[in-house]
Amino acid sequence: MALNSSDRRPKAAITDNLFVRNTAAVIAALSCPYGARYLVLQRNTFAFNTGQYALLTAGSPDRVYAAGLENCILYNPDAGAEAEGLMNTLYPNRYCLIRGWTGGDELGNFDANPQFVDPNSGDYHLLAGSPCVNAGDPSYFVGPDVTDLDGNPRLQRGRVDVGCYETPFVSLLVSEPPTDGTLPRTADNVIELVFNGTISPLPPGSPVSIAPLDGGGDVAGSFSFELVTTTVTDDTLRAVENGSALPNQTWYRVEPVGGLDVVPFVLDVCTLTGDADGSGRATTGDYGEVKLHLGERGDVRCDLNASGRVTTADYSVVKAHMGEQAPAKPGP
Repeated sequence: MALNSSDRRPKAAITDNLFVRNTAAVIAALSCPYGARYLVLQRNTFAFNTGQYALLTAGSPDRVYAAGLENCILYNPDAGAEAEGLMNTLYPNRYCLIRGWTGGDELGNFDANPQFVDPNSGDYHLLAGSPCVNAGDPSYFVGPDVTDLDGNPRLQRGRVDVGCYETPFVSLLVSEPPTDGTLPRTADNVIELVFNGTISPLPPGSPVSIAPLDGGGDVAGSFSFELVTTTVTDDTLRAVENGSALPNQTWYRVEPVGGLDVVPFVLDVCTLTGDADGSGRATTGDYGEVKLHLGERGDVRCDLNASGRVTTADYSVVKAHMGEQAPAKPGP
């Protein structure tokens, strides 16, 4: 694609575009050969284009006619170089990922793998751990009507992402147990958190805190954590109690730690052994719930004795705790 713009004010901008897998002998994706002095390329992604250069931003190296780049990704491993004329700009390149960049980081430019979701399948959105997430110009401000290439609002996390796609907030959709629900097993209780997007990679250590509401230290160290897929890859966090770490009839609060990049949430749950049906009390109704799931294997709720399978032996757990109920939740 070749583009000329007037060598006169006001500044013009090309924004929120995706230039991928174009092939040419010299300029593969976009050529701005002349009159680009007042042109700025903002929030664009240039990826996997093949040619001598992926992008031409200047007519000649000795003329300050180059288009400036802001919050853009230039990642074209099959190109000889990312662009011609990068250093000859009226508006300096700012807060861009530029493969092979050696011009310093004083204006936020950097060299890295952008960590696209699945470029081989045409998905150039950013993974949650991408170095481009929240790496754009910190002083950049747009109104609520400015969107990315998908039509999603920009500045979703307080700072613009680099490239044409803004990474949306990832928030908790549903949990098992639900809010104010119970953990009914004698051991190996499971807390499952399903989010509306990928949450990998997990931060080092425990991705959530699990703290008793009546005081005391975080017990998340007594859990093992893993990511599984419910709707999209790695959208579900499973926390599995290691043995019998939690005392019965105790309230706990589950919250994300700082390294888990999700919208803050609070999930309160109570240990209540034998409460197979989640009513908040161990009753004869729990016998019926166990009966419905007899023979099921794995980390299922009705496997009350944590044997790995729901059997008639789980009736004994209900009987041993008959009448027990969740205590009043400590305030506030």
